[in-house]
Amino acid sequence: MKRQEERGVYVPKLFEFVFYRNNEEDGMICTREFTLNNFNPDAVQSYAVKEMIDEIVGVNTPSGAIGIIPKVLKEETKKYLWGHYGWRYYAGLDDVGKEVNRYEADLNENEKEYFFFEVRKVNIKLFNGYPKREKSSKFIREEDAETTLIGSGMFDGNAYPRKVRHFVDIRRHYSEIIDTIAEHLTSEKPVMVNG
Repeated sequence: MKRQEERGVYVPKLFEFVFYRNNEEDGMICTREFTLNNFNPDAVQSYAVKEMIDEIVGVNTPSGAIGIIPKVLKEETKKYLWGHYGWRYYAGLDDVGKEVNRYEADLNENEKEYFFFEVRKVNIKLFNGYPKREKSSKFIREEDAETTLIGSGMFDGNAYPRKVRHFVDIRRHYSEIIDTIAEHLTSEKPVMVNG
């Protein structure tokens, strides 16, 4: 025990990103926890956070590029539209027998959808200098960790067909998203917002 006190207790710097549609309870798409080595707390109050959010969910960025997640949605929309290309799909009939463009039906105007992305820092409560854990478990209880919002962004989802919006899959891009977050939150000399 004495040897462990000399070395200090390792409390990981946990972070998480959350991606959801409309509201967090009903529209959760994914959440991922990860650790960052060399986290710079000054980066939270810098322009690095805005640049990070723009690189992940930016649509109308100053550079003209789109973010990682909108790019995934754009590619999935292309696949979806080419898969349903042709007069048979678009010249369909609705329930009343009236001709309807099914792509426009997919973009239902009454259904406004927005995508939200948040980066949070997970603060672990310590008890006697140690994180409290369940007996015989290496996991920290949820009530012993609280989150602090670092940055968030949103974009309009109505530009994409409903079948793309509701079945979006960004699992293949987790590492790219985490690398982008790490690049901006571990920068040594971030440009500060207040001077």
